[in-house]
Amino acid sequence: MQLRRLGARLLIIDETNNLVIGTGSAQRKTLAALRRLSNRLELSLACFGTMEALHALTSDPQVEGRVQPFQLTRLRNDADYAMIVRSVIAFYPLRQSSVVDQPLINAVHDLTAGSPGKTFRLLNAAAVHAIDTGEEQIASKTLRLDDVTRHVRTAATMRRRGRAAAG
Repeated sequence: MQLRRLGARLLIIDETNNLVIGTGSAQRKTLAALRRLSNRLELSLACFGTMEALHALTSDPQVEGRVQPFQLTRLRNDADYAMIVRSVIAFYPLRQSSVVDQPLINAVHDLTAGSPGKTFRLLNAAAVHAIDTGEEQIASKTLRLDDVTRHVRTAATMRRRGRAAAG
């Protein structure tokens, strides 16, 4: 198995809340597969998702004992946040260097309110936009585009924008 050959010690699963989309039977099969994978390869699991995801994971008594919930808090706009933003942007396969200055970092933080998930979604959407348009870099103006910011807007924000447009 590739994971064993690579020496993987941790399996990170995002959007674990997708477990609750399937039937109870499908959820149990998925949990059993995760348990087998974890046992066979001696992998630790780091699962990210909503409270529904936590309920799905803890519905299996054998998984429940292995789950330690941890709530991610909002990130402060500080040097650590700047390092995260710079590191994520540097990871993208963009052909041009992005100018990751304090105004860009402030814009990312303002648009995401420091939510880790929203920060990654916004930066991913900005990178996809940069590649699709041929800009090949992330700029502050990219972060303000509707097709980029829609990935981080809350339902309340979208309702307010809709009322303002209709007004």
